Amino acid sequence: DYANDNADRFLDGLRKAGINCLDLRTLFASNGMTQNEIFFNTDHHWTIDSAFLATGSIMDTLNDSFGFHIEEKYKDIHNYNRKVYKNFYIGSMGRRVGKNYGGVDDFTLITPAFDTDYTVYERDYGNEIVYEGSFQKAVLVNQYIKEDAPLDTNRYAVYHGDNAELEFINHKIKDGSILMIKDSFGLPVYSFLSLGVHEVRALDMRLY
Repeated sequence: DYANDNADRFLDGLRKAGINCLDLRTLFASNGMTQNEIFFNTDHHWTIDSAFLATGSIMDTLNDSFGFHIEEKYKDIHNYNRKVYKNFYIGSMGRRVGKNYGGVDDFTLITPAFDTDYTVYERDYGNEIVYEGSFQKAVLVNQYIKEDAPLDTNRYAVYHGDNAELEFINHKIKDGSILMIKDSFGLPVYSFLSLGVHEVRALDMRLY
């Protein structure tokens, strides 16, 4: 589908324009990951494990090149709870062809095993909803991870999306602000990234 070729040309254009960029395909290749390990089988998105790995690389880049001070513990999977739900998710491509053809994916939920405290603002078309509490209460949308939900439930949206604007305020961290212009790949990334900085604002230009 020319996705890699398009990405190569896009990144080449950014570099020629003098714009800093991070090609996360290099990260996955250096970890020896296959396409089936990077992506869901029934969906075009990264798995949650891949998104967590990518977020750690973004944190390193922010620290090394942009003056951030994100602590190492926020990218260490040993500081997180990791629960694997077997045969739990049919992604957007799988829903088109049915489970008998496309199969059913496992789904991994990664959550912090340390104390968290958030205010999350969810904004859509002039309306605002405010969530308060821990990562599990304010960031996750737990209806998407209920075990009795239909098999075609979009489990991926448990990491709060999609919305026109999300603002994550992490009361445990005093500095660091990030603006992310994102598409649906951003859902778990901005959720994990918000653990290491005071504020993440995520804008989805598709929803304006």
